[in-house]
Parts: sequence; structure tokens; C-alpha cells
Amino acid sequence: MKLELPEIDKDVRLAQLAHLNNRVTVYVTRLWQMPFAFLAIVCITISQIEKMKEIFYINVVSAILVFSGISIMVMISHHLKRVDTLISNVHDIENTLLLPESMARQKIMPYYFIVAICCIAIVIVVWQKTTA
Repeated sequence: MKLELPEIDKDVRLAQLAHLNNRVTVYVTRLWQMPFAFLAIVCITISQIEKMKEIFYINVVSAILVFSGISIMVMISHHLKRVDTLISNVHDIENTLLLPESMARQKIMPYYFIVAICCIAIVIVVWQKTTA
């Protein structure tokens, strides 16, 4: 999606560029927080599963956590699309101002990997607890 830029003063473009840079920074900061917060929740829950006696509650908690992990992966995907849109808008403004491109797209596979490993760990712990 190409952003059409009308003729506007250079100072206005520089202000837009600064604003978009700030927004990208905020989005990228939020992006890494989601998987690590989920990791913390999973670690705390796994440590508490050993104390649970009812298999039903263990299964419910694990299903909720796995569903949450899938939801976080979807949120990361949508968040990344928003960051990509902002970065392409920054590039459009930089090209209009004849500036070199200052941002690159971010690699996010480690974020998906963290959430996926957490979901797998939940399934393994619950499987061991329910078959023991």
C-alpha cells in the first residue's frame, strides 16, 4: 500500500517523521513485552501445577494457557503488521525529503519461538502430571 503524499512544507514532513519514529519505537517496545510476560505467567503456573490434585483443574488451566499463547501469537502478528505499516510510512516521508532510510523491518521469529516453547512446555507438564 503506497502512501500518497500531497505537497506539504518540509517542516511539516519533518514533524510527521519525528512523530512516526516515536510511534514505531512505542510499538516495537510493546512487541517484545508480550512473549516475556507470557513466559513469566507460564513459569509461575507450571510451578503451581505440581500442587494441584484435580486433573480437571489442571486440564482447564492448561487449555486456557495454550489458548492464551495462540492469542498472543495472533496479537504479535497484528502488531507486526502495524509496525510494518508505520515503517513504510516513515520510508515514504524520508524518500519525499530525500533522506536515507533510517529503519529496517524487525525479525520476530524469536518472539513466536518463546510463545511456542511455552505452549509446548505446558502440554508436556500436563501430560506428565495426568499420566503419572
